[in-house]
This record gives sequence, C-alpha cells and structure tokens, in this order.
Amino acid sequence: SFADQLLLGLIVSGDDNEVQTGATMRTVYGAVEVESESIIPTLKYKKQNLFFEGFDASLNASYNITQTRNIDTLTGVRYNWYGETFETNSENNAEQGLANLLEQDDNEFNSQLNLSYLFNEKHSLSFNHAFQHFKRDEFDEVNLSVNEYYLPKSLAKNVFGLSYKYKISKDWTASVFGKAYVLNVKASEQETNNVESTIPVSVDYSDIGYGMTTSYFLFKNLQLKASYEKAFRLPTAEEFFGDGLLVLANPNLKPEQSDNFNFGINFNKDLNENNQIEVGSTFIYRNAKDLIYNIVSVSSPTSRSGNLAETKALGVQGTFAYRWKDIFNLSANITYQDITDEADLIYNDFSGYTENLNKGARVPNTPYLFGGATAGFNFKNVGGDNTNLFFNYYYRFTQEYFLTSNRFGSIDTKAIIPQQSSHSAEIGYSIKNGKYNVSVEARNFTDEALYDKFRLQKPGRAFYLKLRYNL
Repeated sequence: SFADQLLLGLIVSGDDNEVQTGATMRTVYGAVEVESESIIPTLKYKKQNLFFEGFDASLNASYNITQTRNIDTLTGVRYNWYGETFETNSENNAEQGLANLLEQDDNEFNSQLNLSYLFNEKHSLSFNHAFQHFKRDEFDEVNLSVNEYYLPKSLAKNVFGLSYKYKISKDWTASVFGKAYVLNVKASEQETNNVESTIPVSVDYSDIGYGMTTSYFLFKNLQLKASYEKAFRLPTAEEFFGDGLLVLANPNLKPEQSDNFNFGINFNKDLNENNQIEVGSTFIYRNAKDLIYNIVSVSSPTSRSGNLAETKALGVQGTFAYRWKDIFNLSANITYQDITDEADLIYNDFSGYTENLNKGARVPNTPYLFGGATAGFNFKNVGGDNTNLFFNYYYRFTQEYFLTSNRFGSIDTKAIIPQQSSHSAEIGYSIKNGKYNVSVEARNFTDEALYDKFRLQKPGRAFYLKLRYNL
C-alpha cells in the first residue's frame, strides 16, 4: 500500500581491459592493463498520491563500490603498432614512466528524489534533489615511496530544484524554476617548484540558477517552445581527480556557468489512418563562462579537463520522423553548432594574462556538423502467433573538423578528424510475446575508418549476437 513500485537491485561486474593507446594514437602500449570489480546495490521507489491526493514521490539511489588496478609493471620494454618489442635498458621505467601498480578504492553514492503536487488541472509544483558523494583512496603496490603523496579524495555535490507549472489554457503552458548548487571537494596537488611535495586543496562552491519554459500550440498540430536558463555544470569526480592512468587530475577546475536560450517548433500530423509524420527544429544560443573541455598534454600521452574563460554557441537542430502502420518507421536528424572562443585575454602560469589570439575561432576537437538516420521494419506473427521479426538500419555522419586551433599553421598540413560515415544493421526475432529473443547486429559493416575525440580510431567492422530471456 505504501509503494506503486519498490525495486531492489544488485549489479556485480568485473572488467579486464588491455589499454592500447594513450590519449592520442601517437603512443601505443602492449602490456598496460586496467582491472576492476564493482558491486552496485540499487533502489527504485515510486508512489502516486502519497499521504494525500495529488502528491507523487519517486526515488532512485545507488551505491557503487569499485576497486580498480592500473597495471604498468613491465620494465625495459616498449611496443610498436606491429606488436614488436624493443629494449629500453631501464630497470625502473615501464611503458608510461616509472613502473606502478596503482590500486584505487572508490565509493560513490548517488540519489535522485522527485516530489510533485498537483493543486488542480492548472497549477502544479515539483521539487527535486540530486545528491552525489564520492570518495577515493589510492595505494601503489610497486612505488611504495609515493603513497605518502596520495591524500584521500572526496566530492560532495548537491543540486536542489523547485519548479512551478501553470497551464494557462489548453494550448498554452508555462513554468518557472530555480536551482541551488552546492559543491564540496577535498583534493591534493603537487606543490609549486617541488614535485615531491603534495598539498591539500579544498573547494567550496555554491550558486543559484533559474529559468523559465513555455510551450504553445499555435494550431492543433503545430507547437512552439521557448526556454531560458541560467545554468551551472559542476565538474565530475573524474574531471577533478583523473583516473590514475590517462586522465590527469585538475583540482583547480572551476564550475561551468552559462546563459542558455532555446526556441523550437514541432509539427506532427496523421496523414490518414496508417501514415503519420513529425517534423521539428530547435535553435540554440549559449553564452558560457569557464566552459569545461578536454586538453591533450603535449609532453605525455594524457589528457585533462580545463576551463575556457568565455565561449559562445549558436546552433540549430532538425528532426524528421515518418511511420506507416506498425510496420515501417523512418527518422532522421541533423545538427549544426558553431562554438567559438570569445575571451579577450588568456592566462598561463609563465606569462600571466596575454591577448587571446584564438578569439572568434571555433573551439577545436568538437564536431560542428553531424547527423543520422534510422529505418526499420517490424512484422508480427511471422512463423507463429505472438512472434515478432524486426530489421533496423542505422546511418551516422560527421563532417570533418579540426583537431587543434584553425588559426595557426598551414591549412594543408593541419591535423583534422576526417569526415565520417557509418552504416549498421540489426535483425531480431522474438517469440511468446518477447519471452525469448535473439538478435544479430553488424556495426560499421562497410568497415569505414571512424574516430573518437583526439582522433582515436574506433573499432572497425564488428558483429554482435544477443540472446535475451524474460522470466
């Protein structure tokens, strides 16, 4: 009687990952590994009309206990892309530097509480609270002398939200909301001019965000949407603390703040009993300060998170969907975004504030034009009653973009992430209303060269078989 849904779960997982490259493909590894084990108990709770009519509550929570081992203990040997080894004549240095076997014990609690109250058909109020607490202890089994520099790391993040929704008429709704952000971080960093000394770093941050949204049906099938938000993004635990392997820590990272404007239009219509279409578009304007972005370290194959003082983003997104009965569906989307560096001055530890020569230039290592399409067929009762046969095709496209700033160097020799197109297909069959399921997927079946951030090459053609049984 006290719950519409009460679900206790437990996820147990293990991973043994052979690390192939650093943050870029300039560095290749042959014996670096990451092992991890996780135990994650979860809770989901939901109840409508809790305590009294119109008051709804939901809670999602999890506790993640993870132990990770970053292993780089093979000394005196390096590898190349052919898997060949060559001697380095070093008794202490492994592939990344000094040999190490770093063990990390992470404990992370996450919860999301949502409360809402419907006063009547026109007025409603909702409250939500997102909480995260993260703690990490580290110990190196090989470099025992460095353990004194591994101070405990912790992060506590609270985001409170309160919103009020008013249904002005059957065609027009509006809402206003406010958010409170609270962040507490305990970290450490190497002392300036003394790499053998570690000092504690403490971050205490709080701020208030707010915004409003509205939607209006201009006609029965044509909806207009608009929103504004003064938003903040608090850094994640990995952005603050790194991963102990390829991602470096940055305990001085600042939260990101932005003014976001969105305007959208959406049209949907039933052409007849069997055919439906939907078309939509959204315009985006975003002015962000201290934008959090990834930086590749030049001297080592690692990356870290940093802040861009001021950026501006203009973008537009389009979507299309078509459905014929329950047999055929087709959808497509395309996004264009122009994100530019707008800071007048930049700061570095060596020369202080200097003129920003990249002002007005597009932020590198970020795609600006991308999209995709999906088409699918679905056939019921093929080979028997209560069966389902489906086929899906997926297409993805990304236009080429610069890996580094487009302001410097020759345009003919600059590093780019090339234009990418991928094709994937999936076929599946289920019987007894989905009790027994089998599907086969071919990803990137044309074996195109695909790339991730920093031009890391993705896997080529791959095939997957999935079997699923519902109790």
